[in-house]
Amino acid sequence: MKKLSILVGTIVALVMTSCGGSLFGDDLISKEGIDKAKEILTKDPFGDKEFNWVELKTKEALNSKFDEVATSYYDPAVQKDMKQTYNSTSKLGDPEADQTASIRANAGLDKDKERFKVSEIPFDKLLSEAQDGLKFFSGLEETAEYEDFNINEISMKKENGKLKTVFKIDMTKKGESSYRRGRERITNYYEVRIFRGENGEWDLVTD
Repeated sequence: MKKLSILVGTIVALVMTSCGGSLFGDDLISKEGIDKAKEILTKDPFGDKEFNWVELKTKEALNSKFDEVATSYYDPAVQKDMKQTYNSTSKLGDPEADQTASIRANAGLDKDKERFKVSEIPFDKLLSEAQDGLKFFSGLEETAEYEDFNINEISMKKENGKLKTVFKIDMTKKGESSYRRGRERITNYYEVRIFRGENGEWDLVTD
């Protein structure tokens, strides 16, 4: 596995306010959550699309509730890569041009880009893969000082003819509590992304 490099983030929340429930009412890492993702992605407007990437997300770090499906796909009608989401804010959002994809294409960086259909997503394996990834990562000697391991995003894209699934894991550091700043509560969190390699081993995403 690559050398462990953990990113640091901060959550700022108003004291005495509610974070609200999730759009789907279930944890992202649950059978109900994965089943809901499958239901959304196999129906219009996503069911027949060729995706550049798909992301299943919670509302924010340190949150386990499934809140958003985000996608980028090629739309032959306009001959452009488009982004479209389904989340608790907008429900089904309007499609919009994927500007990042356009920039990469114009720079010649997407010559080998591979798209995939929803039928290629291994929904029946996502839950067990996520649970196995959490077990692996939380058991590392390098992560002994952390706790509250949580997956807040599952992202999928196709590379070298195979679908690559990346799990974004956040955590807190043992003994490091949230603190008040006026009406705000400040919480530090730590984050990595992992994926299972071709030989079945877990590795870190470092780019």
